[in-house]
Amino acid sequence: MRLFSFLLIFMISSAVVMPQKKYFVFFKDKGMSPGNILVSNSPEWKAATDALSPRSIERRLKTLGPDKIVGFDDIPVNDTYLEQVMNTGTTLNWELKWFNCISINATEDQIAAISKMPFVEYVRPVKTLKEKRFYNRPETDFNEPVLASNSADLSSGFVFDARISPFPGDDKNRTDNRDDNERSLYGPSWKQYKLSDLPMAKEMGYNGKGVVIGVMDSGFDWKKHRALTNLNVIAEYDFVKKDNVTANEKGDPFSQHNHGTFCLSVLGGYDEGKLIGPSHKAQFILAKTEATASETLVEEDNYAAALIWMDSIGVDITSSSLGYTVFDDTSHTLTDLDGKTTLVTRAAEKAFEKGILVFTASGNSANEPWFYVSAPGDGVNTLAVGAVDVYMKVADFSSGGPTADGRWKPDFVTAGVDVYGATAGTSNKYEYANGTSSATPIASGIAGLLLQSYPYLTNVQMRSILIESAERSFLPDNASGYGLLSALKILTYPNIETRNGSRILHKRFANPSEDNHSVELVYNSGNKLVRQKMTADMYGGFETEMPAAANGKEVKFWFEIRNDKTGETSRDPDPYEIYVTYGNDDIVYKSFNPASLNKFYGAKYFRSVKINKTVPLKYKQMSYGELAVYDMMGNKVKTIFTGGLNSYNAGYFGWDGRDARGFMMPNGIYYYQLSIDRKVYARDLFIRIKN
Repeated sequence: MRLFSFLLIFMISSAVVMPQKKYFVFFKDKGMSPGNILVSNSPEWKAATDALSPRSIERRLKTLGPDKIVGFDDIPVNDTYLEQVMNTGTTLNWELKWFNCISINATEDQIAAISKMPFVEYVRPVKTLKEKRFYNRPETDFNEPVLASNSADLSSGFVFDARISPFPGDDKNRTDNRDDNERSLYGPSWKQYKLSDLPMAKEMGYNGKGVVIGVMDSGFDWKKHRALTNLNVIAEYDFVKKDNVTANEKGDPFSQHNHGTFCLSVLGGYDEGKLIGPSHKAQFILAKTEATASETLVEEDNYAAALIWMDSIGVDITSSSLGYTVFDDTSHTLTDLDGKTTLVTRAAEKAFEKGILVFTASGNSANEPWFYVSAPGDGVNTLAVGAVDVYMKVADFSSGGPTADGRWKPDFVTAGVDVYGATAGTSNKYEYANGTSSATPIASGIAGLLLQSYPYLTNVQMRSILIESAERSFLPDNASGYGLLSALKILTYPNIETRNGSRILHKRFANPSEDNHSVELVYNSGNKLVRQKMTADMYGGFETEMPAAANGKEVKFWFEIRNDKTGETSRDPDPYEIYVTYGNDDIVYKSFNPASLNKFYGAKYFRSVKINKTVPLKYKQMSYGELAVYDMMGNKVKTIFTGGLNSYNAGYFGWDGRDARGFMMPNGIYYYQLSIDRKVYARDLFIRIKN
């Protein structure tokens, strides 16, 4: 009888055991009023700063200033709140102080009880995110480069080479045998890096030394492959199994660490004659955030926890090749890609607020119903990286924009077709891969070179330099963003250092010859043209103090370079001018603005009438522009004109109602868009075709 009773009780108890699921618990406060002043040396200030390394504080100090090193979001979750939640029998996963929440494993009954606690704001499930990958193929299959479909073609537009700044008399930064030497050094990886001028950056001495880069991915087999064994890894953590091993462990699928190993090698690998990643001398923090047991999945709390952890160590740049497009429920839609809705995007944006430069893949869904950039690439400051092939054609899989709130995406592009990298699980094998996940480590590696070259730069300045120096910065679009990144343009782009209250302008030139050169800063002061001599700085370039001006004032300037041996002079840039707005210190190259622009006039046409809408364009001085037709969804139908425009070559440009393939467009509403120097002029064109 007793045995029967025991069995009955056991069966009943087993029947009522409820499965646990992952939930977020958001708290109303942190045990103190948000209106309280967070002052230095207060208990709250101390708790926030104690969680940060000296390097993290140094980075924040550079970006935020001494009074804003920490904020309320850096204060830990309240211990009393945490204890009461844990007393319900739940299991803690992560404390996410930036969002004043925790992630837990709990049953529905436990969640019901937690939701009624007076300090709980709300509770919601942790979402599982899916990320689309592209294919890899072994090195032995390689014969000719794989080409991307021509969904967009950067090579057909103008290339703003004026921002690569050689000294006068130099041979356009090139010797006859340079390519051969580079090919020998880089081996099969040469083309992917050559596209962004990385061999020349290496020749200038840049390799990421002194920079801390965090990489989030599926795992890293970095201790075995010869391209990675000398990598300087200062910290690693598995956010799936909660241990310090990021390579495959017992129970992991064989391919678990493949993707992360490949991407890490593209960023920081080094194997002379095979692969030389741009930032191979950087320090690395590795986070395994993704479980691949059944399909490519990651839970959003892992991503946020990894960013908070990297911030605390002192990361400068983060690189994630995981772009999230499909959620495990229907609570997120394309309209949520507005830069502030999904938790992974909010985490990426919060990291940027703390002084971190954040890179992520734009996604590989351009041929799918989702189509658009993936989260967290929709972030305002998060840098989404698209993919092009070695001929500068945008890959047909590379996700683009616009975001839900109408911003350009991706931010820029690098090589993402037939990229060469290390094969996990081997000591010396390599493979080729397609995907924006292959392009992202190239972009983040370039950023490592920029920070190495000018350590005082903030993440805000670096983001601006990357965008402004990109090859289509005057004419961004939703296929390639601001265009292809060039390490050479980035490293020679002028920037401003704040030193002892003064603004110091720095300018480097590409591959200076051995001849002596002098450089002057030239700017307008009222009606006078002022010339100010620049002196050699400690970074391999020139510097001078900027003229005093009030915040908000825009100052126009350029550089004049003289070869002191030959007397030869040149202006940099030519024929462009440089503008800096005091206060934010963003430096922008501009061509001349249009003197006048006639308005576009809408019209109605029927199939019985030839569709030939004409648009007058009139300029007094040269400007670069693009005239294109778009449908009401923002999709480009056809490019009518791209190039230089002025009063001499401007005329009437017509559209015959057909798309780029020559097919007649259906009945609907379309509009012209004229982009000039990143300014957009547009008016709807109404086309009603009679059936």
